[in-house]
Amino acid sequence: VWADPGTSAALQDNWWGCNAGPNAGLCDLVQGAATPSRWLILVASATPATLVEGGTAAVGARFPRYSDASPATCAFTDTAVDFVANAGSFTPASALMPDPLTGAGTTWSSGNYSGTASIQAVVDFETAPAQVQVLPDRLLDDGFED
Repeated sequence: VWADPGTSAALQDNWWGCNAGPNAGLCDLVQGAATPSRWLILVASATPATLVEGGTAAVGARFPRYSDASPATCAFTDTAVDFVANAGSFTPASALMPDPLTGAGTTWSSGNYSGTASIQAVVDFETAPAQVQVLPDRLLDDGFED
């Protein structure tokens, strides 16, 4: 974005491609007389945060707040979100965020993985982290079945 000196540009409350804000890292650039005072922050979540091997978690991504920690009230739609993890699988692996406040969601399945799963929601150049602790399924390890 370029703003000529002596002009004003409404740049507050935007998404700049990453949580660090405009002109940081791979975020979108702002040049000239414009200085955004706050921007949207992407967050990811996983529920439950602890489960047993073979279980599933609901994973979400949304823009709940601005960089100054105030609640977001933005109104852009159809932002693409990709979900990635160090283990397990997603159904679906990507989704459109129809509303940035309610976000986009998917289901993560641990499969036969146990340990700490690192889950990320990716939008543009931002990777928002979440974790799920997956406990080993020791139900049959004692040699007895239910």
